[in-house]
Amino acid sequence: MTLMTAFLITLILYYPVTFGLGLWLRHETPFDQPADAAIVMGSIPRKALPRMQKAAQLYHLGLVKKLILTGQPQVEGLTEARWLRQKALEMGIDEADLILEEQATNSKENMMYCKPIIEQNRFRSVIIIQQEFSQIRGHLTAKKAFAPLPVHLISQPASSAPYWNPSTWMFHRIGWRYTWMTVSRLVKYRLKGDL
Repeated sequence: MTLMTAFLITLILYYPVTFGLGLWLRHETPFDQPADAAIVMGSIPRKALPRMQKAAQLYHLGLVKKLILTGQPQVEGLTEARWLRQKALEMGIDEADLILEEQATNSKENMMYCKPIIEQNRFRSVIIIQQEFSQIRGHLTAKKAFAPLPVHLISQPASSAPYWNPSTWMFHRIGWRYTWMTVSRLVKYRLKGDL
């Protein structure tokens, strides 16, 4: 076998596997009925803004009724939840449709503190909005946290462009960093029992 043949075989096997991993991490759930609520997880603005934009898009399309904005760490002098609220109002979302959760400091706590909100409001369908490269982690965290509730979970990833794309991440250094950071967290959180 020549070096060129070995390279071509490796490439042919490499792309489908890494592409499949990208699609699995992105984990989008198609749906056609409006959801009761969407959980928009706070973060640094570069990550949080696309999440809020995705939530606003779904809201204005009539695909979600209420938005749960979650996160306690400070962003520009506000909690993540209040920063998201400010952006939501700028995007034309009715304040009456916003619910703030300001205690969570990580994904597990986002879901833990959103659970009573879901129970109290009797939400039966909830959209999880996370970055594309970590959508599966958000979905699995919610699935574990909400296991006893009669809630249908829907995954709708927010754009990670230009940092990550499910079909091209494997060709970029930053794509590799985000992907393996997520994969290692999935393993770590699974071992801790968070997923």
